[in-house]
Amino acid sequence: FRSNGTAQPIDLADVSVAADGTVTIAGQDLSQLAQGQLTVTMSVRDDAGNAGTATDTTTRDTIAPATGDNKNSITFNDGGDELVNASEATSVTLSGKVEVGNTVTGVVITDSQGASITVPMSAVTVAADGTVTIAGQDLSQLAQGQLTVTMSVRDVAGNAGTVTDTTTLDTVAP
Repeated sequence: FRSNGTAQPIDLADVSVAADGTVTIAGQDLSQLAQGQLTVTMSVRDDAGNAGTATDTTTRDTIAPATGDNKNSITFNDGGDELVNASEATSVTLSGKVEVGNTVTGVVITDSQGASITVPMSAVTVAADGTVTIAGQDLSQLAQGQLTVTMSVRDVAGNAGTVTDTTTLDTVAP
């Protein structure tokens, strides 16, 4: 295996060849290799002494989507003032992005008292370019103060993670 120029040799005891020529390599620890493309090259020689190689690639991705990864995000559309007032609270939209190919698996909005609203997946739209749009949500029944949205995301490699944003619900007149 080779990753970013770093080679990891394979012990021949881990290699088996079936009668039909299928090669299986078992028990390899790839945890020390870098994230990204991995290349495996096998050198072979037939009974007549002819040499050749077979090469294959795969991607090592063990990093879950997360807030701040610059690939996945969620944001309250609160006008940029980080406040949701009484006139906005009954139809708050959210927007964000996911890395192309990732899947949004859930969205929950939680208030400072622990009460929450689970956004129905029918209200979540993910465009082909990864743009996420969430239709207006009624947050007026949540407690005043900080609200946190948590969007759960699964990447194409199956890694699950979350991204979050906060805003302040303030529907009480001064």
